[in-house]
Amino acid sequence: MDAARDRGHRRRHRCPVEGGRGHGTACRIVGAAHAQRRGAAGHSPGQGQRGSGRGRRGAGRGSGGVPSRGGRGGGSPSGAVVAPALRRLPRRFPLAAGWLALAATAAAETGGPWTVSEAVGLGPLLLRPQSPFSVLRYSPLPLPPAIAPAGVWHAGWVINWNNYFAVDPGGRYIVDAEALSLTLGVSHALSARTEVAVSVPVSYRGGGILDGFVEGFERAVGVPNEERKRHPRDRFLVRVVGDDGTVFQRTGSAAGWGLEDMVVRVRYQLARGSKSSPAVLVYGGWKVPVGREHALRSTGGSDLALGVAAGQKLGRFHLYGSASAIQFAPSRFGSVSLARRQWSLFAGTEFCKSPRTSCLLQAAVTSPAAPGFADFGKRTWEVTLGFKRVLTPDLLFEASVLENLFVFDNSPDVGFHLGLVWRSTGGAR
Repeated sequence: MDAARDRGHRRRHRCPVEGGRGHGTACRIVGAAHAQRRGAAGHSPGQGQRGSGRGRRGAGRGSGGVPSRGGRGGGSPSGAVVAPALRRLPRRFPLAAGWLALAATAAAETGGPWTVSEAVGLGPLLLRPQSPFSVLRYSPLPLPPAIAPAGVWHAGWVINWNNYFAVDPGGRYIVDAEALSLTLGVSHALSARTEVAVSVPVSYRGGGILDGFVEGFERAVGVPNEERKRHPRDRFLVRVVGDDGTVFQRTGSAAGWGLEDMVVRVRYQLARGSKSSPAVLVYGGWKVPVGREHALRSTGGSDLALGVAAGQKLGRFHLYGSASAIQFAPSRFGSVSLARRQWSLFAGTEFCKSPRTSCLLQAAVTSPAAPGFADFGKRTWEVTLGFKRVLTPDLLFEASVLENLFVFDNSPDVGFHLGLVWRSTGGAR
């Protein structure tokens, strides 16, 4: 009776799986379950029934016929439970399930709308140079060198937390402070080649809480800063002595929050790029003075910048680079004259761990901000290590740590960076 019922089942489902010839995954599982059920009922392979013989061959070599723990004829506990449910499934279910699984996998592995060019990955970390003078004036922000499709909007929130301890041995300046800035930015792709953006930073200047952490880290790696030990922890003091002896000083009473200068940017795509050719664009920037000079939020003038940026794919890596030239309004910090022109170079490497996650190493070097004024008359070197992660097709997160190199008294000792970018594709055209 069991053999007749099995033959009827195979005719109804056109599924000869028990002989090892089936093509459907669900049918192979059903065949294996039938074989296990017959084994549990006492149908040994040697009883001569045609159904049992074919069931034995299916259990031995069909992809769904996994030998049970009790031998070739023994039934598994799971087979008796799974088989009735599978027998009730429609024949098209395996195909539909396969398509759904494929679609889910593709959705999970895609970078969503973030990878708009084959030459560009998730893009550089959104961290501009963080030297004390760089944050007061225009400094270039590394961005993905590929314009989003026309109509797309971006909204970004970037947090930078820097610890400064810069002391000139000659007594010309001391910068002992922390700065916490929150930058809100919005950009819009006017066309497939043109993008406009505006950003407004709000920042805190004060003594902070990181001095103990920095000192402990420096001791742990064997490079303690003896000069730090001679100064109070978590103090806010900015003191600059000009060439004429004039002293500019801000202390804890001047700590607090304030609005910094607004920045407007325009970017134009020259080449979209591909797997074998770079993405290239040019950009211009304008810093609009809205911050207060005496509160260390601005230099009081308008700054202009021009630059070029490129990105190139190299296996699982993406390489980025940019060069910027900046023209500043005449400005002074106390009685110290600041450079009217600066250049800034950026280089970065992105390793694509997966389509949704990248690790990044990048560096920026900027020409002197105050020529002839101790270490501020030297180039600043800053290196950043971090990662990016696509949280959803419309949300991108990043985090990084910044360190200064070579010259240690003109840039942050350490900086922490967080970024969150939302992207709307509803208006893309």
